[in-house]
Amino acid sequence: QEEDADAMLAELLACVGPDALGDPELVEPLFVACEAIDSDAYQAEALGCLLDSGYAESPAVARGLRAAAAGLESDAYAAEVLGWVPGPRLRDPAVREAFVAVLDGIESDAYAAEALGPRFDERAVKGELLSALLAAASRGVDSDAYMAEILQSLPGRALADATARDALRAALQTIESDAY
Repeated sequence: QEEDADAMLAELLACVGPDALGDPELVEPLFVACEAIDSDAYQAEALGCLLDSGYAESPAVARGLRAAAAGLESDAYAAEVLGWVPGPRLRDPAVREAFVAVLDGIESDAYAAEALGPRFDERAVKGELLSALLAAASRGVDSDAYMAEILQSLPGRALADATARDALRAALQTIESDAY
């Protein structure tokens, strides 16, 4: 019964569509509705319908990510939601903070690496943003193999980024194995 209610609410939110996020008065009620969905699959589906578009401005994206951080328990769905966030939106401090909050909730090193790896290729990821993502990786990724994978995905320009240099060093220092 509860699964049916979650499915109906997710379908309703999909019908409302992402263009509703253009109305600031609808943003909060839409994401409160998302938070009411117990199923991670349906909540991620609803968040995807709202966030996976060009309509969501930074405050709406941040609010959507806070809903994900509060409601998603599945690492797979959390990583999926992070993948929908447009790179340029991560330059906004509120979006970055909410993104990192979702990332911090991911316990699986594999899903954390999946969520982070492609981000480093985006031009928007530099300076404070790069530093914040590397710091999140240092806090959450325990596996030397996955940390090495994350660091290997860094483009050459990241190595010259003075703002992120300390975070890069800290991430490198988490690797204890001689194999990496």
